[in-house]
Amino acid sequence: VEFVGDGTWAIVSNMDPIMTFKMGPVSEATFPLFALDVNAEALSPLPMNGFPAGVSFRPHGISYYKETSTLGVVNHAWAHGGERVEFFKVIFEGQRPAALEYMKSIVSPMMGHGQLNDLQILEVEPVVKFYVTKWWGHPLGDDNGPNVFAKARFVGGLILGLSSCTILYCEGEKCRETGDAVPGYNGIYISQDRSKLAAVVLGDHGLNLFDILPNGDLRTIGHVHVGLPLDNIYPDIERSSARKQVFYTAGIRRGIDLLYATESLGMANITREDVAIPTHARRVTIEWGDDNSNPSFSVEELFSTRARHNLGAWSVFAKAPKSDKFIIGSFLEAGLLVCD
Repeated sequence: VEFVGDGTWAIVSNMDPIMTFKMGPVSEATFPLFALDVNAEALSPLPMNGFPAGVSFRPHGISYYKETSTLGVVNHAWAHGGERVEFFKVIFEGQRPAALEYMKSIVSPMMGHGQLNDLQILEVEPVVKFYVTKWWGHPLGDDNGPNVFAKARFVGGLILGLSSCTILYCEGEKCRETGDAVPGYNGIYISQDRSKLAAVVLGDHGLNLFDILPNGDLRTIGHVHVGLPLDNIYPDIERSSARKQVFYTAGIRRGIDLLYATESLGMANITREDVAIPTHARRVTIEWGDDNSNPSFSVEELFSTRARHNLGAWSVFAKAPKSDKFIIGSFLEAGLLVCD
């Protein structure tokens, strides 16, 4: 989810979890992004104008660059376009995002099927510059779709703590690896002044913190250990400043539940019990320190739930700007939960 305009609207991704966690061919398909009216708590699909014919649109992480109304989207197109990052111009009617105008696609040999997760745009002009995380250290499969061998390598790597995943820094289609190699990256966000970057480390239950260097490389300056699996991170704009960054984040409480939960995907007659995965939400406050590169941090647990009566397996937990509302999403369920 990315809040746009004055924060009363957001753009919401629409990931197909079956594509990621089930084996076999991945069909050509379009999963539209949605506009969320925060006040009305209503979703509506966003038309995509000019998107290339014959290319699947299976979105994952998204990033909004306010200065040029540009939206970047990780797209797992598999055999129908490959692994790629799409860029759109967001067309507004007042504060409401009304449509997406296709701009360009970025593809690279360093983007393997199913590998990418989340991204952050650093600049748009004269050439688009962005960071994108890898949550798989190798392609999830090939043109025939995800396969068991790739999944076994992924699970085995997490169990053994193998550091095989990196962050890609791209200037147009010129991409290179940067940041420390870890056992899986996930959510990523750039600080308000665009000098720092935080990225979720799946296998280490925390966040890696980096300085952004002039050439785009990342220099490690710290690690926030949370102690439980995390998914995405979102900034609290009102609480953050040049010296302090506040993030909201969520995740499941036990990694083994991920394997249990994904077995229910695509099954008929799924009950609340099938997706009631224990989950948590936290606020992380990072103080950058006197030299701006010696961070300290605090972690507060805001929610902990079995989720029998709302959404299971939280992966999105974001605070709406200038509002007391929190937007919660799950990789297991279609829909959002809005809480005050």
